Parts: sequence; C-alpha cells; structure tokens
Amino acid sequence: MPGEHASSRSPASAAAMMTVSLRAPVSIMVQSFEVHLPAADDDKPLDPAQARLLARMRRFMLISGFATILGIAVVLGMIGYRVFRSEGSRATPDVTALVPKGARIVATTVAGERIVVTLEQAGAIEIRTFDLATLRPAGRLRFATEP
Repeated sequence: MPGEHASSRSPASAAAMMTVSLRAPVSIMVQSFEVHLPAADDDKPLDPAQARLLARMRRFMLISGFATILGIAVVLGMIGYRVFRSEGSRATPDVTALVPKGARIVATTVAGERIVVTLEQAGAIEIRTFDLATLRPAGRLRFATEP
C-alpha cells in the first residue's frame, strides 16, 4: 500500500530548533535566528541606566523581603496572643453565692458577659448580676413599691 511506509522527511514543525549550552555565553537558535546572551561573569561595567535599574530592583527586593518577614511576624504574634490569652486556659472558679434568708430564686439567665439571677424576698424583687468569666458579683438592683 502506498501510505504504509515511513517518510524520511522530517515534519514541518521540526524546523524550529533550540540549542542551550550551560557554558558562557549562552546561545539560543530558533530557525536560523541566533541570540547570544552575555555570561554573568563578564567584567564589562554597567551603563548608568542599567545601574539605576539594578539598584531599583535591589531596593524593591529588600522592601519585599522586609514586608514578607513583617507579615509572618504579625501572624505568629497573633497566634501566640490568642493561645496565651484564651479564656479556656483559666481555672474554672468555684463560687458559692449566698441568698438572703427567706428569699427564693425566681429566674436565672445569661445576658452578654453576665449571669442574671432574679430573687424574691418578702414580696420585693431583686436582680443580682455576676461576671460570667469570674463569677464575681457585678451589681444588684432592688425593686420596691412606692409608699
């Protein structure tokens, strides 16, 4: 059959050729267009525009590196702050609140950072509040009838 034998011609895409040498200077060739890049160890001095560009890039790299280090320090600082300031690390207080003789607790609730206890004593209503974290008394409100 005429289409079964392999062609000895290279495909059309094989015309682009690239050669890279690891020795200085680097040579790149693409379809008969050759570019020579100077080696890094050339002793030619930079012209003023190149020197300014190099100084600007170094300055940018220093600023970028400083910002990165500062950002990492801030993140680690916030993690440390939250670990050492967490409310779960405190010892749970054990408190016994005294209720006046003859009084009874009508209701209890939590409001924000406070525990609210409503007492009734001899027909008068009293509200006592306690700090939720420490269970220390935070305030007392008594209700009385006008004379």
